[in-house]
Amino acid sequence: MSVYGLRVRDANGAITLDVDDKINRVRLAQEAEATESDSVALPDIDGLLTVAMSFAINITAPQQTSHKVTRSGNTISWEPYTWTPDPWGGSPMPSLIIIFIYV
Repeated sequence: MSVYGLRVRDANGAITLDVDDKINRVRLAQEAEATESDSVALPDIDGLLTVAMSFAINITAPQQTSHKVTRSGNTISWEPYTWTPDPWGGSPMPSLIIIFIYV
């Protein structure tokens, strides 16, 4: 049994993600303005598992959202995410985008 990595289980105890034989590291940390859409090519992630996380920063109301992050091949893209329909008028916020890779 490994002493590092990540193992995720569902409510019934079944393993849904098992990367306990790998170490994760931060590959990209990027701040994005509220209305910013952009992408970056990361050739070194070819064939590797990635996990993307986006955190809204400077939140002033509970309806504000972080960016939507996607991966296509070796390209990581982000765009503002608007929660609709939203009776409170949810709006995108500046975000911190973090890409982890498992090696």
